[in-house]
Amino acid sequence: MSTPKGMITNWREKISGNSTSSPSLHSSSSSFSLAGGGAASDASVSQASTPSPSPGMLISSNATSSIEATRTLVLKSTATTRDTSLMNVVVNTTSTSESAAKAAKEKPETPTLISNERTPAEPERQRTARSQRKTPATSDVPLPNIKNSRAIWRGQVVPSYISFVATLDNPWDADSTGDEIDALQQSWSTAFPNHRVLVRPAASIHRVATQRLYEWRSNIGKRGIAAVEWLWEDKGLAHEEERRDYVATHLGPHFLCMYKDEINATGAFRAEVLMRTFGSYLSLCDPTTGSIVDFGIPIGALAMCAAAVERGLLLYRTGKIQTEKEQQDDIKSALDKGDAKLAKDLKAFHAKLRTFSEGSWSKPTQDYVKVMTKLSEVQWGRIMRAGMKHVKQSKGSLKIPEEEEDERAMMIVDSDDDGYSGDSE
Repeated sequence: MSTPKGMITNWREKISGNSTSSPSLHSSSSSFSLAGGGAASDASVSQASTPSPSPGMLISSNATSSIEATRTLVLKSTATTRDTSLMNVVVNTTSTSESAAKAAKEKPETPTLISNERTPAEPERQRTARSQRKTPATSDVPLPNIKNSRAIWRGQVVPSYISFVATLDNPWDADSTGDEIDALQQSWSTAFPNHRVLVRPAASIHRVATQRLYEWRSNIGKRGIAAVEWLWEDKGLAHEEERRDYVATHLGPHFLCMYKDEINATGAFRAEVLMRTFGSYLSLCDPTTGSIVDFGIPIGALAMCAAAVERGLLLYRTGKIQTEKEQQDDIKSALDKGDAKLAKDLKAFHAKLRTFSEGSWSKPTQDYVKVMTKLSEVQWGRIMRAGMKHVKQSKGSLKIPEEEEDERAMMIVDSDDDGYSGDSE
């Protein structure tokens, strides 16, 4: 796994006193040009062409019972093998010589990476049972005695740290690349260049930043459900049967719900329901403010948002969000019919949907990442602009073994961006 683009791993050396220079806010170049037609990034990603989806995946008018719909979705979600016969993604290497020359000229140098040894966590004083249960808070952070230090922490340090995690292939594991502490040090030192504090694992700065990361992931899960509820209203799907049919036809195997044009399967990962969820990430880590460290393409954040939307849709697999009693009734019904396996699968399925957590949603998130690596730079630019339409900001304040292929790999990344040269949608 590669280190994020803006990651500079000698920041802790600077803070330790081996360098007299102060960290610069703009030490890494921007990944995207939100105003232009294309996006420039250090790591090129390939373009892919898109065949049309099977006509059989259009919305069906056949209604199924609650238990039958649940059985079908549960069996799909627990299948040990996944059918990838419909996968047909071809890398498109077509580009004009002019754009290629421009990209080569503007591509910045990749920062030199210097590995740092992890500094042991600072010793903690003995705490009472009550303090051990205390949720890490901003008051625990050794903020400098300067104007707006709390706002800078909330509006720059935390968003920069989260934007680093957002670039990871597995955003559920902040230290999956071993660079988490260095990234947090870089975020701190950029925001507080004259306040030299060495960030240590499990110390106060790290604990509070991690708590904010937990809260961000939880908020993504909530936003996914809210976006799905908006979807029902936008499409006029007021009846349980209509919603049940939509979920059955717009998730696997084509995941049409993730396309801007879900009928023709074009505009991959630009569906309005997804962009509304992604906008909650961009509201916190707005790349246009110039106040946060740019670590690169937020592929992990977009994938996590896609997983949140998938969970929101699955919660409506029967046409409505089931109560705990209704879930237990489904399990009992399966047992009464002698289907112990279905009862076991239903129990696991309900547990998966109950919380938006690493145990249940890390793999789906990483499965989406695998597909998103096929997106071109231009497509990423379009995704970022579509997401930025949903950015909300407070006025005058800082806003705070070889695995089997997943069905999501069957999503096709369309070529509707080929030859794109303007800013229109």
